Amino acid sequence: MAADLAALSLKETEAVFMDLDALAQRATTPYARALLETHARLAAARGATAAPAAPPPPVAAAPQPPTAPTAAQPFGRYSWDQSDKFVTVYFPVDAPTVAEVSTEATATSLRVRHARGGETHALVVARLCHAVDPDSVKITLKADAIRVRLRKAEARAPWTALDDGVDRKAAARDARIKSGDLKDASTQQLLADMYAHGTDEERASLAAAAGEGEAKRRAKLEAGQQ
Repeated sequence: MAADLAALSLKETEAVFMDLDALAQRATTPYARALLETHARLAAARGATAAPAAPPPPVAAAPQPPTAPTAAQPFGRYSWDQSDKFVTVYFPVDAPTVAEVSTEATATSLRVRHARGGETHALVVARLCHAVDPDSVKITLKADAIRVRLRKAEARAPWTALDDGVDRKAAARDARIKSGDLKDASTQQLLADMYAHGTDEERASLAAAAGEGEAKRRAKLEAGQQ
């Protein structure tokens, strides 16, 4: 009966309950009446639970966009020096640990990263001044600094900077002097071009040299007039 009730519609189920009630009223013996009334109550209970309403489908949570990695910031300060065989870079960091430091090097590039407290600082040199031996990179962690030592692929080769920017700039200028717009230029023109295309440090050096030259010239004139 429970299976039959589950297959009936709501209207048909209500008609079954009414028939059972009517039969109970027509029963001539107390036993039959009690039996029909009990059956009606059981059928009503089964019909009410036979086909429970289907729960609504779960609402899928909206996908969250992936958290973007924190961009690395350049090291605020670092320094470097060189010997005949090595180039060493120093990063002032308080008590660095092995877990915080990572270094990647090829023959012509270097990347040093330090991550702490959700912040990452990095030095990335895409084109080193000269080639190095990437298998000989040595990292030393000091109490107040990270030290990265690179072995020069060519011993005694002087480095003008960590990258090759200075050398490329000098090579381009030499090409201009040899066969470009600075060919046959006067010393004054060469100095003017150097000032126009130089860095702030180069301009300051040129200005200081010009000031010293002017001072010497005036001293000579004053000495000749005496």
